[in-house]
Amino acid sequence: MAVWDPTYPRKEAWLSFFAKLTSKNVVWKAQWMPLKAVIYRCRDFHSMPLLGPRGGVNYTPLLVLRQVWLKQFIPPTHNLQESDFSYDPEDCQGKKRQAVCAWKSIRKIKDKGHYEGVISGYEAWQANRRKNIIDISQGR
Repeated sequence: MAVWDPTYPRKEAWLSFFAKLTSKNVVWKAQWMPLKAVIYRCRDFHSMPLLGPRGGVNYTPLLVLRQVWLKQFIPPTHNLQESDFSYDPEDCQGKKRQAVCAWKSIRKIKDKGHYEGVISGYEAWQANRRKNIIDISQGR
């Protein structure tokens, strides 16, 4: 059983530390990591359909491109509800077939260099997105 060591920093210290972080304090990519083309969508899906044992889910790699120092994009948010599904008996085969066929036609972002910045509009999108995140530290 894990026990919290009283010598560890308190929760308030961690909250203060993370609140002060800026993009200049964080290294987003290991310097030794080679830059490769990144898959960002499959055929008509706005992202990448991933199949699992009980259904399919939608994965949007455009949300994490900064980790490989590529340009940040505002990810598509329309029609996402159509991408997640469970294997129900009615249209299960059709949805699985669509996802498998989509992987035969992938699209990649090929980039020749690293970018430290973001495209216009991304920072505003990210700021608005942050407003919708609930701070669990409040009221506890």
